[in-house]
Amino acid sequence: MNLIFVWKAFLLAVFSSTIAQAQIAGFYPHADTLNIAGGCTPPIIYASISEAPADFDTIKISPGWNTHIWIRHSIGNEEYFDKVYFLVKDSLESYTYKLWLIHETPNLNSPICVPFDSTFEFWARVFDLKLKVFKENACIDSLVQNFIAIIGVGLMSERQSKVIPRFYKLWQNFPNPFNPATEIRYNLPAGGSNRLVSLIVYDVLGRQVKALIEERQPAGMHKIIWDGTDMLGKRVPSGVYISILRTGDFTMSRKMILMK
Repeated sequence: MNLIFVWKAFLLAVFSSTIAQAQIAGFYPHADTLNIAGGCTPPIIYASISEAPADFDTIKISPGWNTHIWIRHSIGNEEYFDKVYFLVKDSLESYTYKLWLIHETPNLNSPICVPFDSTFEFWARVFDLKLKVFKENACIDSLVQNFIAIIGVGLMSERQSKVIPRFYKLWQNFPNPFNPATEIRYNLPAGGSNRLVSLIVYDVLGRQVKALIEERQPAGMHKIIWDGTDMLGKRVPSGVYISILRTGDFTMSRKMILMK
């Protein structure tokens, strides 16, 4: 009986230790496989670590330029997301997180460590994103999310009308630096039907270079091309320019570099 008691106590201790070390609460949205697609380029994501006021933080995966993330439900309808994320316990000061891309067919380029706070392209057709949690160089928890990537889908023309963002956002222009033109994308969420929107380019001295948008627009994902010209249609010199999106109480700016 004593041996049985000791064995049960040992198992309980091991089980309790495992539970205590578990740091990843899950992945949102909950789906076996997520779809990610790019237009004329491979899908692009932006991975970041976001602190939350509650007991959990997020490892956020946001779609980048000309990229969408969605799931296809069993009844055939599609649901789009402006971000997906791993949910982790509030422990950024005590643990280290690493995100890995794992191809369906392992090769010399897999796995690849996905850097945080930077854009990352996906060339693999089927891949996993694996989050690992480290404490003192030892992996104590991990979770895998599967993706199917599609390249060559006309996203902004075919799918834009289906995507209603949940937040205002001015995306970084692409390409950047650029010459002679660059694309600027921005999100307008639901709740402000046909709001007045302005998107204006300034130089570093705060002088207006060109008003790209000054009109009322509906919710959705929008884009416009700046061809590097001023209000008179003249080519502007190389340098740093600022794009500023304003609508209602929202204002956001991005730095753009024209390099000839």
